[in-house]
Amino acid sequence: MMEIEEQKTQSSTNKRLSEGKRWMVLGLYEANKSQTETADHFGINQSTVSRIIGKYFSVGDVQDFKRVGRDSKMDLEDSQTFEELIKEDRFITTEQIGHKTGVSTRTVKKYIPIFGFKFSIPEEIPQLNAHHISKRLSYATQFKDTDEKSIIFTDETYFQLFRNTKGVWHKNTEQNVTMKPQTKVCLMAYGAISWNGRSSIYIYPKGFKVDSESYVKILEEVLIPFAEKSHENQRGTRSQNNRKKWYLVQDNAPCHKSKFTTNFINHQGIQILPHPPNSPDLNPIELIWSVIKSRIEKENPQNEQQLRQVIQQQWDDIEQDIIHSCILHYKKRLKTVFELNGKYN
Repeated sequence: MMEIEEQKTQSSTNKRLSEGKRWMVLGLYEANKSQTETADHFGINQSTVSRIIGKYFSVGDVQDFKRVGRDSKMDLEDSQTFEELIKEDRFITTEQIGHKTGVSTRTVKKYIPIFGFKFSIPEEIPQLNAHHISKRLSYATQFKDTDEKSIIFTDETYFQLFRNTKGVWHKNTEQNVTMKPQTKVCLMAYGAISWNGRSSIYIYPKGFKVDSESYVKILEEVLIPFAEKSHENQRGTRSQNNRKKWYLVQDNAPCHKSKFTTNFINHQGIQILPHPPNSPDLNPIELIWSVIKSRIEKENPQNEQQLRQVIQQQWDDIEQDIIHSCILHYKKRLKTVFELNGKYN
């Protein structure tokens, strides 16, 4: 049996199938033979059968294209040429590189990662001005050695119905489409995380506008109970109202910094870490939101009610190990920001 497999592999490696045999392969497949049965019949690899079928459904033919272009062996000079072309036009395609260098597109695709290039969508990072950079450096300098286990990180975020950011597999012959609703359905939610767990999640009514009073109500109903429960056994000093000491991270939304909210926070004896503006990379709950949104997109809720249910379920299911990883990343990020004098990268 092993000899037959070796002969099959050697045959499929050393001999190119004629065009007639390729059509016969397709014929057997269309006669409801499986790829494995077809491969066994012709003594070839299943991958060869799959490639022939895929080519037919992709371009309507089974014949190999003639190889074009110069010798596919490439060297340092070619690498430098590729680099010059990419620097000149960062949106250039592999087909255009091949056309300008006289190399086949297939060879370009083969060598471009070897030369150290890849094509990807740029990561969006905050646009920082001098004020932002100064605040980031001050924050990192002051709090890089603060015990991350004593911090509660909070934030609000929007969840969108029919969010469309993930690729999906589909056949070449199938149209890859998704529904685009006439109006966007977005729900805002508030949550808190710490080394010791997560709070309940508060999902706002659709179209709800948060003001200082409604924000303080959420602090009373969500944040304070979570803090008292998750930090009740924490070692350390107590605040003026005899609560265990912990720090709060929140962004600089107007309702977070209003006089009404500030008075409530001071009355509760909560110590705020003054989060620098335009710095989502310094709040690890942003990473948690990203994980949850990705999972919700896979669930593909179809209406507002389903979206609410999935948000709740995914928040409840987020693993504590992931929360720990995000908080440790925040700790490393603080040190990086300090080393970069407040800059992003």
